[in-house]
Amino acid sequence: MGNKYRSSFEITLNGTEYTLRPSFEAMMHFEDKSGMDVFEALQSIANKKMVGSRIVSASIWAGIRGEFDFQGQSINAPSFSKIGSECQAHGFHNCLSFVMDFLNKSIASDEDIKKYEEAGEPLEK
Repeated sequence: MGNKYRSSFEITLNGTEYTLRPSFEAMMHFEDKSGMDVFEALQSIANKKMVGSRIVSASIWAGIRGEFDFQGQSINAPSFSKIGSECQAHGFHNCLSFVMDFLNKSIASDEDIKKYEEAGEPLEK
């Protein structure tokens, strides 16, 4: 189960439930797989008004990996290719809200997240 004050959240991807934890480690996993940091990804999305399949897959995989790392279960984390295949089967366009949640929560402070969630507002501005 996701911990909203640690910014983790749950998703259902192609029928499988996952918890994403946008931690510092997850941000580093994202950078390794996508070839850009979170700020560059957000800027790319803002400028191009589109998200490529690599950013989608890297965001979701990194968030899932962040949760597995937190739980001390890194060895059991699904592979990047498995999550990429699940994103494709689920429909990349259906994954965009997961991506934006991961990227925005990755750069937000815990206090920001708590404030927005208590107010019932989306984190995005």
